[in-house]
Amino acid sequence: GLLSMLITDRTPESISKQENLNELLAGVKEFTEMRREEGEAELGLASFLGQISLATDQDSDDATEERVTLMTVHAAKGLEFNNVFIVGVEEDLFPSSMAQGSQSEIEEERRLLYVAITRARSFCMMSFASNRYRNGQPAMCSPSRFLHDIDPCYLAMKAGATIGAPRSRRPSYSDYMAAARQVRYPARQAQASQPTASSVHRDPVPASASTATSDTSFATMPGADGSRLKAGMVIEHNRFGRGTIVEVDTSQPDHRIKVVFDNSGEKLLLLKFAKFIIID
Repeated sequence: GLLSMLITDRTPESISKQENLNELLAGVKEFTEMRREEGEAELGLASFLGQISLATDQDSDDATEERVTLMTVHAAKGLEFNNVFIVGVEEDLFPSSMAQGSQSEIEEERRLLYVAITRARSFCMMSFASNRYRNGQPAMCSPSRFLHDIDPCYLAMKAGATIGAPRSRRPSYSDYMAAARQVRYPARQAQASQPTASSVHRDPVPASASTATSDTSFATMPGADGSRLKAGMVIEHNRFGRGTIVEVDTSQPDHRIKVVFDNSGEKLLLLKFAKFIIID
């Protein structure tokens, strides 16, 4: 009853609590799907908590050791780090969905991103997800409009990666400035529209965005039938990425395959739960 109680109260605090609950439910769903896909029969709260719990001891923390510090952008104000990773640079996250109704709030979100970028002394990486769980359901994500406002000459992106078209929105201050630069420096703007490795500026903080949002639709095998699969096939899994099937086991009621993934190693997957597409 917690969620239904919070829905009736539209204060920012209640909305934040709703988002936290939804993230918890999304985490449970992702955990159970992953474990079922890998053939684990016993799924309990203890195993879930064991997966997500973080064993830390702040009192014995040695400030001289190198470590990763996780914090919100607000908490990072006034601090500096050699390397900064900004994750979730997506529409409805950065800028927040609660800021969409006001242009002044959008600009405040833009200033927050500026704060985050300038926390980095030497290296800053920005990333966005192509899809994530929201309210317990997978949802496609769009790169943040703020990424489109960064001059491409300041971005170091993977070869062939693009940010894609920005979501339709009301013009902001940066839009007007971009239009003014186009009028004043048309040749420079045309050249900067196609960033290459040689065009990356060396002085400012380099930033990077992950690969573009994919429209690939992953699905489970119809009827969980392994007869269509054979060793040597290349598949693309919705979580583990690309891999090669090394073994197909149809001797049991639940058909399963053994796959060696390029980035995740060897996995044993149950076909009735595995979501993938056949590449080759």
